[in-house]
Amino acid sequence: MNINKLKTNQQKEVDGVWVDGPEGLRLKVARNTNPYIRKFLVKHNRHRLDTDASSEIMKKGFAKHVLLGWQNLQGEDGKDIEYSSDKAEELFKDVPDFFDMVVMYSNDADLFKDAEGN
Repeated sequence: MNINKLKTNQQKEVDGVWVDGPEGLRLKVARNTNPYIRKFLVKHNRHRLDTDASSEIMKKGFAKHVLLGWQNLQGEDGKDIEYSSDKAEELFKDVPDFFDMVVMYSNDADLFKDAEGN
């Protein structure tokens, strides 16, 4: 195996890529190891041992530095939900499976590779 096949595009990791989710949902997701989320987590997780507090910090960080946009996301009333990092954080708390979906996509290295495989 050529080692270059494992390389990702660092700009894509930071700027994010559009991912097609279920039922027409599109998410713009940055890699969960990008420098902004890492810096945020280091800063906010100092001296924190409480699991619930760490989970809330993780959701806040992902809302600010990993989930960068969405399209075709509606609320219970059927109306489009406008993207904002505050709304993302709220949805992560209210709908844990939505957070899990973003974590899954942001962890998929293949999404952040160039079209030619590196």
